[in-house]
Formats: sequence, structure tokens, C-alpha cells
Amino acid sequence: MAIKPLNKITLYGPAQDKGRILKGLQSLGCMHLIPLVEKGLDSTLQMQPAEASEAKAWLDRSSKRRRQVKNRHDHEADVDAIVHEILANKAEFREQSDLRDKLEERIREVRPWGDFNFPDLSDLSHQRLWFYVIPNGEMMSLNDIQLPWELIHRDQKDSYVIVLADQEPAEDLLPVPRSHIGKDSLSTLEARLEEAEHHIEDLLGERESLTRWCYLIEQAMAARSDKQALNEALSGTLDESKFFLVQGWVPVSERDKVEAFTASQGVAAMFEEPTDNDQPPTMLDKPRNTGGGADALGFFQTPNYRAWDPGNIVFYSFSLFFAMIMSDAMYCLLVGLIIFACRGKMQKTEAGTRLMKLGYFMSGLGVIWGVFIGSYFGTAPDPDGLLSSLAFIDLNDYGAMMKLSVVVGVIHLVVANVMTALINRGSSYALAPLGWAGIMTGACLMWLGMTGTLPSAFQSFLGPVIMA
Repeated sequence: MAIKPLNKITLYGPAQDKGRILKGLQSLGCMHLIPLVEKGLDSTLQMQPAEASEAKAWLDRSSKRRRQVKNRHDHEADVDAIVHEILANKAEFREQSDLRDKLEERIREVRPWGDFNFPDLSDLSHQRLWFYVIPNGEMMSLNDIQLPWELIHRDQKDSYVIVLADQEPAEDLLPVPRSHIGKDSLSTLEARLEEAEHHIEDLLGERESLTRWCYLIEQAMAARSDKQALNEALSGTLDESKFFLVQGWVPVSERDKVEAFTASQGVAAMFEEPTDNDQPPTMLDKPRNTGGGADALGFFQTPNYRAWDPGNIVFYSFSLFFAMIMSDAMYCLLVGLIIFACRGKMQKTEAGTRLMKLGYFMSGLGVIWGVFIGSYFGTAPDPDGLLSSLAFIDLNDYGAMMKLSVVVGVIHLVVANVMTALINRGSSYALAPLGWAGIMTGACLMWLGMTGTLPSAFQSFLGPVIMA
């Protein structure tokens, strides 16, 4: 794995062929354009892919997918309508889900009071019902009120009391505020909940039916993304009366292909090595076996073009840190089994395949480390068994674990500085990282000599000499 070397390409062509030439470069798919001018783009073109992506994500949440429509003619004009239909389905589903949650909450509040309907005020001599949920320990407070009341229900925690009055009682009548039950009865709320559940099922069925358009939406998203990229390229060229100029970065490995294209189109192209004033983009070469290290590195930061690519180091160190953090053979084995169960989905893309192999290596190294420390689901094996004889690392030895952690950290820093020095070989700048690597190596060896891990010569002579 390495950072791919790039060349800067400057291409000159006739203005009337600009669209065709840029479209041909786009089809090659190996050129990173350098905008020579800045022009605004139509915002509506930028919004459509976002809506399509949202619609596609909503369909992907469906557990079942219908047979895909792939041979529909002139489908491009229908994609917007399909996307809007999918987004409407999503919005209505969210609305019904919110309604269902509110109804479930109301039913939980109303259920202790039972199923009833409010009578007319004339039937109660214009008296009204006021509801209170009183903790059982506060029921004595009812003895101090003059209004009539009735205990409706009691559970282990609260008592449900109705107070009768023509006006709303004072807020300090009881030690708790009154409960707002609402005018709908329990049976009415349950019927509305059942209706909402049926509506949600219908919307989920409609979503499953709409999954037949996933392929066409993906194709439309790709086409519009290409169109947007082409428009950005067209607006980023330097135009003269009869010619246009475009610049970009091309991997050295793709140079022959670009040269063949420019020759076939009859345009002039000039290739240059990056100068100190250039800031080329970083393009990583990701092999299938250890490319997961570069993907894991992307979680943190992509290295600069002129820096060294730590992808291979990350592949192994990331796995080692995972093993040391888990520190259990069986849990790491479970992680490996989960990855194995999901291998079908992960192998659909190159990035997923690389991450799958990283996961296998992480879990495998974790199992080995777990055996070395003798941890299986957090328990130690039988002292007289075979597994116990394989464990030779004691996690409870704080001193040894501290030394291991420090040595691993120093190795990482030394490797990083040495690689930086190699990248900058031929320049005096390489002396600084090389000096830091020597200082850290010598200090670590001197410290290990002081603790007795290494012979005393490392403390008195070898360590200080390396530092010097």
C-alpha cells in the first residue's frame, strides 16, 4: 500500500469541442480537476441528488425488496415523481408513527381510570369531574377537603381519585396537580391506535412495493452526479476565444491511457511533476488483503501527498490495539463469527471486502492474544488444563503491562519518524525526525536498563550513546 504518485496535466483544446473532450476525460475516471475559475452552480441540481439519496435510504430500510425494474424506457423523466412518492411515503409513515406513540402514551395514562364517556353537564347538575393521581402515602390529604371525591383505582404506587366540583379546584387543594385525561374514552383511543397500526402496515407495504425502483434510482443518482461533476468541470476551465485550458492531477500509472486519449482527440497535453508550491490530492493504493488499514486510517485523517502512507502499519497496529483492548479469546471469536455471518453483504463492495479482511485479522489476533493471557469470557481456564499452559502473559502484572504499553507506543513513534526521514531523504529536514527517533529509542532502552528488563549496559552506555 502506498500513496500513488501524480502528474499535473495541462490540456489545451478547441473551444467548440470542450464538452465532448471533458466528457471523454470523465469516462476515463482517472483525473482530479484543478478549478482555474470559480463559478456558481445551479442549486436545484445540487438538491436533487440529496432527495434521491434520502429516498434510496428509506427504501433500503425495507426488509424485503421487489423484483427490480431495469428495462423501462424513458424512465429518467419519471424518477423525480418516483422520488417524491417515496418521500411522501416516508413523511406519512413518520406522521403515523408519531401519532401511534402519542396514542400509546395516552392509553397508558387513561387505562387506570377505566373505559367511560363523560356525561352531559345537565346530568350531573353542572358538576364536573376532576382527576388526580395521588401517591398512596398522600391519601390522608383527602380528609382535609370539603369536596366529594371517589377512589377509582389503586396500584402499588398511586391512587386514582375523582373530585366532583362545578369549578376547577384550587391548585393547592391536593399535594399533586390534577391529571388531564382528555375527552376521548379508552375504547376510542384504542380504536384510533388500531387504525394507526393498520395505516402503518399499509405504508410499509407501499414502501416494499416501491423498492422495485431502487435500481433506476441508483442509475439516476449516478447519472445526475456525473452531470453535476461535468458541469463543475465545464465551469472550471479557462476559456479564450477559440481554445480552452483545463488542469488536473493524473496518477502516473494512468498516464499512458490519458496520453492515448488526448492523441485520439487531437488536443495538446503537457505533463509535469509536482513542484514544492503544488498541493496534490492524496490517492491511496488499497490492495485487497491489507487495504483495510487505509480505510481505518480514513477514520482519522488522510495523509498528505508528500507524507508516508501508514496504511500497512495501521492494519497491524489497529488489530493489535483491538486485541489488547478486548483481551478475551471468546469475545474476539464472537466478533469474527459475526463478521463471517455478514460476509455476504460486506463482499458486495471492494471497501466492504477490505474491511472484512481487517475484521478477520483483528478477531484472529484477538483470539491469539486472549489465549496468551488466558481469558475466556472473562474467566481463567483450569490451572491444570492445556489452555492454562498456553497462557504466559499476566495482565495483573502492572509493571510488565506498563513496559509493554510504553514499548509499543515508542515503536509507533519511532517508525513514524523514521518513515518521515526516508520520505525527505536528500533534504536537511530529514535530520529532525531522525534525531527524534534516536532520542526516543535511546531513552526507552535506557529506561528498560534501569528497570532491569535489559542489561545494565543499556542504562550506562548504549542508551545515552543512541540519544546523543
